[in-house]
Amino acid sequence: MSLVRWDPLREMSELQRSINQLFDFRPGGETRAAGFPVDVYETATEVVVRADLPGVRSEDIHIQHHDGQIYIRATRRAEVPEGASWLVHQTPDGEFLRAFNVGVPIDLDGVHADYDAGVLDVRLPKSKHARPREIPVRTGAGRMERPGPVAPEGEPEATP
Repeated sequence: MSLVRWDPLREMSELQRSINQLFDFRPGGETRAAGFPVDVYETATEVVVRADLPGVRSEDIHIQHHDGQIYIRATRRAEVPEGASWLVHQTPDGEFLRAFNVGVPIDLDGVHADYDAGVLDVRLPKSKHARPREIPVRTGAGRMERPGPVAPEGEPEATP
């Protein structure tokens, strides 16, 4: 058995390679279908999906709804001037796809998306049937009387 000197830089390099494989990132900017950061929140009337898509043109963003899922597909193109070559290229490019289960019925006619400064907001209004609503409580004339105990035939009624 031979002794091997511990090299912390080699360990870090191996860790970096493992992390790159986990996220399927290859230096040089090539990626396979990958995700992009999003925030999803819900209010009483809508579900909002907010996605960070810097460097993506609005015509390269496609949103679909199918079977209760929202699909957001975006394409970021790496552009380098003619005759230039990358020295460092860390911005991922290619096609990106995210899918979300909305979890509530959506009013598809009211869905809209806004894209500004690299941030996409998709607003999904809840169907009126999915929105919380207050149930009125009736009193007075609308109240039903509870029947009292019923005595078997021939026996006097019990008084409460």
